[in-house]
Amino acid sequence: MEISMKSYRKVLDNLFDAICIVDEDGKVSYWNAAAEEMSGYESSEIVGRRCEDIASMYIDKNGDSLAKTFCPSSSSQKSDEVQIIEKAFFHHKEGYRVPVAVRILPITYKGSIVGAVQIIRDLSSNITLEQIMRQLEQLAMYDPITELPNRKYIEQNIIARLAELQRYGWVFGTLFISIDEFGNMKEKFEKDILNKILRVVAMTMRNTLRPFDVVGRWRDEYFVVVVSNVAEEQLQIVAERLRRLVENSTITIGDSEIRTTISVGGTIASERDKIDFVLRKASEQMLQAKEMGGNIVSIASRPEFWEEYQIP
Repeated sequence: MEISMKSYRKVLDNLFDAICIVDEDGKVSYWNAAAEEMSGYESSEIVGRRCEDIASMYIDKNGDSLAKTFCPSSSSQKSDEVQIIEKAFFHHKEGYRVPVAVRILPITYKGSIVGAVQIIRDLSSNITLEQIMRQLEQLAMYDPITELPNRKYIEQNIIARLAELQRYGWVFGTLFISIDEFGNMKEKFEKDILNKILRVVAMTMRNTLRPFDVVGRWRDEYFVVVVSNVAEEQLQIVAERLRRLVENSTITIGDSEIRTTISVGGTIASERDKIDFVLRKASEQMLQAKEMGGNIVSIASRPEFWEEYQIP
């Protein structure tokens, strides 16, 4: 019994993973329902576009383009080779970045590649995050604009991390983050656009972090990130990754694109630190990054006399 193309499409449309099929002309011929949910783009917006257009939406953790990897015509992929990309970041229609894992399977005819199938898995754990957000909303620890935990939750989280540090020696870092030139944006854009900018930055950072790290909105254009189990060098790497991915995210308003950057300050907590001291040191480093022109990471090094600056 021959299975119809309609039946194949029905199966593909009900998969949890996003599916993108590129034909022999290098154009997208299929974009399933999971791909629409993952990306924010309807099938009608994607089908017919060239592979290069879709490939340009992917970057790696360093903010570098993966365009050549995703198009069979421009890659070195062999006809019998399945390419696996363990982690990339896809540009969502709303502007933020979605972490994904991708498998690229070549479609061959008489030994030549005539197309490809991309199987794209969303790594952002949306179901778990939605459950957490509902719980936070009930506890009044939720920021409705960015869909992140709010200041109250962040404060409680840092206090809990300090208690763990004192009891178990579990080291953590704190990042204080500000959107660059946000004051100028307030004069230029309406409130709904400002909220969209805040949300794009928030979602990009949330999707970049590990599940057990926490990012929350502190106030206005300021965010705080609590990074578990890191040394100073690792905190620098995390901060740089956040900075690069925000820099490579865009907000589309009509025919225009808005790009924004962040200034990041950070510090590693020690056993004798208090919450006020941790936040003050991280915010001081953030202000230092802003004074240097913005779009910079500044992590505080801990001198031998660090204890003198601690809040008693």
